[in-house]
Amino acid sequence: MTIQVVLLNMFYIDYKFPSLATGVLRCHALGDPSVAAAVTIDYCDAFIEEAPEDVAARIATRHPRLVGFSCYVWNINATLAVARELKRLLPDARVLLGGPEAGGLAHLILESNPTVDFVATGEGEETFRLLLRSLFLADGELKAVPGLAFREHGRVVAHPEPSLIDLTCLPSPYLGQHVPIPHNPGAMLVETSRGCPFACSYCQWGLRKMRYFGLKRIEDDFKFVLKHASYIVLNDADVLMERKRALAIMTAFLNAARGRSAILTIETNPIHLWPEIVDFVARSPGNFCFAFGLQSISPHVNRLMNRPFNLQDIEARLSYFKARCPDVNMRFSLIYCLPGDSLQGYMRTLEWALRYNPERLCLNQCLALPSSELARKKRDFGLEIENDAPHRVLSTPSMPVSDVEKARRISSLLLFLFAFQRPSLSALFLNCSSSCRDERVLPLLEKWEAFLMENGVDLEKYGRFDQVLKFPHDPGEHGAQEFLRNPLDLAVLIRATDIFLKKWRRQKF
Repeated sequence: MTIQVVLLNMFYIDYKFPSLATGVLRCHALGDPSVAAAVTIDYCDAFIEEAPEDVAARIATRHPRLVGFSCYVWNINATLAVARELKRLLPDARVLLGGPEAGGLAHLILESNPTVDFVATGEGEETFRLLLRSLFLADGELKAVPGLAFREHGRVVAHPEPSLIDLTCLPSPYLGQHVPIPHNPGAMLVETSRGCPFACSYCQWGLRKMRYFGLKRIEDDFKFVLKHASYIVLNDADVLMERKRALAIMTAFLNAARGRSAILTIETNPIHLWPEIVDFVARSPGNFCFAFGLQSISPHVNRLMNRPFNLQDIEARLSYFKARCPDVNMRFSLIYCLPGDSLQGYMRTLEWALRYNPERLCLNQCLALPSSELARKKRDFGLEIENDAPHRVLSTPSMPVSDVEKARRISSLLLFLFAFQRPSLSALFLNCSSSCRDERVLPLLEKWEAFLMENGVDLEKYGRFDQVLKFPHDPGEHGAQEFLRNPLDLAVLIRATDIFLKKWRRQKF
């Protein structure tokens, strides 16, 4: 009988992305013939909304010797709760945590959570494989496993991370049937590279050597994934940094998608919208979506965050993109409460982004992620940070708590609006603001909300905008989805908005 190991990556119930992390771990470990002969590695579905004792009981029925969790800011608390319950049911089972949230807090987690036995601190594939060999094949001591943190004689020992893995030797977890794919996934991830040459202060990825998967493997992954989902997101720092390779990857996607209705989402800094990339997209506009990681248009903020920034170049590239690809979906990712930013500065960034008529916005409160420069230098930046995940920055010297709350409120209003999608409420409202008068959108939004309240329409009927719901979902987006589920409330809202816009056009406000 082989030794049982279970892997989990806890998600929200409505999250439809298959876990690539657990698939990569399993794929690499079972590529070792000795491990494959001695160990069975299974998955266990688990959701953050579930009671920890229910998840632990489901794991315990498999009698695992080792249970591994992939940890992120949104699931670390639920993971630790399950680990506590699991140890109560199976005291001899070992618990391993990995992922960016656990790796950056290895010492703290091991010191404060006796139910956690190990933490992987870097890329987990080789650490996981060698841990299995040490535990179950008596091949080497724990202290010989690179990237492993554990307790020894009452103190935490953390070994240096292993050498970065050679991606050309890492087989596809998709092709090896190592990724558990749910029914009708909303989207699926494809990884084409690892690393990032930049050092943005709020990020954990920075200054890692760039490494690349081969184009043949990438195209094969595209073909496999498109059998299950029509929407692919590239899990890269920024695939457009190297334009020739980016064109080859986009060509591989179109070849794999031939005859299918499929979309590839590319997350990039708009400074990398090279003309040849834009011209390529213009020939197949229905197959691409762009998520622009802008964060702020303030030169001062970008300097503080170690981000290369030239607003003139960005505007020129976005103008060319909009002219050549007017129908390609685009969105902006923005952050409020960044060091050096103010409420007024954030509003200017929002208004700037809205000028480009994006398909949607991703608006997030700044996080001081473990091992990021923000977390290491929080005193230098003068940051107030919440102690537990997701480590929100609560205030800065230039953005007190009251201004952060105002930024959150206006962000929720915008996300409420965008959640309706074109050509519904958001298009009607934003088009009016840009075409009828030279008025900024954000003050108009506040007038709209006040008018609705005066006429008995409460946008917060299904949840207050100042509530922090499950991360990273925003209360405004949550409220909009609830309106969409209730036809009567939705009809009243749209009717009241129509009245508001007619009055506004006649300059009644």
